Amino acid sequence: MFALRNAWAALMRHKLRTLLVVLVSLLTVIGTMASASVIHQANYMATTAYDQQKPFAQIRPNASLLADRAGDNSAYTDHYLTWDQYTEISNLLNAAHVRFGYSICESVPVRSSKTLQPVMSNATKDADESKTGGDFTLQSFYTAEAKQLNEWGPYTIVSGQDVSFNAQTDLTARDAIISESLANKNHLKVGDKFTIGNPTDTKTTYEYTVSGIYRYTGEPLDGSIAANGTDATFAKDDRENVIYTSYYTFAVTGLDVTGTKGWAKPDLNIVFTLDSPKTFEALKKAIADSKFAKDYTVSSPTLDAYQQSHAGLDAVRQNMVIMLVCTLSIGGALLLLFTLLGCVPRREEIGNALLVGVTRVQLGWQFMLEVFLPMFLGAFIGWIIGVFASDPLGNAISSTQLVQITGAIKGNTAWIGALAILVFMIIAAVRVACFPKMALFTSPYAPDPNSIERAGMQVPATQAAFAEQHDQQLDTHIDDRNHVDGNIDDPDQNDPQEQ
Repeated sequence: MFALRNAWAALMRHKLRTLLVVLVSLLTVIGTMASASVIHQANYMATTAYDQQKPFAQIRPNASLLADRAGDNSAYTDHYLTWDQYTEISNLLNAAHVRFGYSICESVPVRSSKTLQPVMSNATKDADESKTGGDFTLQSFYTAEAKQLNEWGPYTIVSGQDVSFNAQTDLTARDAIISESLANKNHLKVGDKFTIGNPTDTKTTYEYTVSGIYRYTGEPLDGSIAANGTDATFAKDDRENVIYTSYYTFAVTGLDVTGTKGWAKPDLNIVFTLDSPKTFEALKKAIADSKFAKDYTVSSPTLDAYQQSHAGLDAVRQNMVIMLVCTLSIGGALLLLFTLLGCVPRREEIGNALLVGVTRVQLGWQFMLEVFLPMFLGAFIGWIIGVFASDPLGNAISSTQLVQITGAIKGNTAWIGALAILVFMIIAAVRVACFPKMALFTSPYAPDPNSIERAGMQVPATQAAFAEQHDQQLDTHIDDRNHVDGNIDDPDQNDPQEQ
């Protein structure tokens, strides 16, 4: 109780310093936890979580080929990869020991009809469908995985049902989903039927049933596609005019054909499903070493989307490292300063306490408690705030929703903070333990033993020795003079006749 009572009294005598210690401890812990959470999440997303990704890859025309693409030039379809070419690619990957699965995206332009007219904009040319293949794009997917690589962008169903991937159902059904804008323009609802025409054969038509109505929720994966469609030169390039169906329905209606030219040739996109980013890199290398590297490029929209999802973390990671170092350095330096200010200048207090019988152990505990109480209070409050505030702070800093403080960060902050407080407590206790007993009887203002004081001024030792020698000579001279004077005054000693 002696140590605790005196420690509390000392803290209350210096309220401002005590408050500053609490505040610095609190801010140091909060800053440490928030910055560590961002750094940990950024590292996790870039390493462990990245390695756990199962990417989808595709082989598509490169930028030089895309520059020649035109919606009214059917010759561009000569650059579409065919089933035979994908078989050759498959053999290349097998030879390179690249393991993969696959799915299918396939599309063709289709013509409009009286029951289905396209959404148009001011930029859309009123081109003849014989040159463009049609005012719509019929896009098919083999599986749900293929839909994730939809070049037109992600969508959600606002009415009805999405595309079915049931082979038995789709072999007989003619279901498709259309955009909300297209449904509104043509006054179509779920269950209504519409007709579309073959891209090259005007006499061939296909009747579909509206199974669902969709609305886009994100940007297109293909950068050449306008998100809002207002920049589309041709109606079929406006993503609001895309009709989605299953690959089974697409194939059964006779649109998955080989050996054709022009707009009847489907745009076949095989989606490679891989087990890791490492396998994706192997696939890229295999294609880069083949003849396909000249005109085609390998990409993984799923990996690109993953990288983009935590781009904010990557952008602030380095700043958070700097913030963590500065927080620990500045916070630690300030706490060390406060600790030294609280124990070093108290020479007389330590001495007087020892004189009246207080032991060094009691004084040591008092000084340690003076350090422990405010630091622990600030650190504990800061730890509680950090547990709940690190996630929102980290997300606000990184502009993401990915930051999650881990149990390791909570635990490490707690024990490292406790260790730091213990070090400061030991520093305070050392001040008492190393206090010399002789200092109790020594004035801090005592003169240097190698100097003397004359007329209130310190004289160097050499000058002092000279002065002392001069005094001794002066005293000797005075003694000799007195001896002579004494002989003159004694007449008995100076009268030769008396001798």
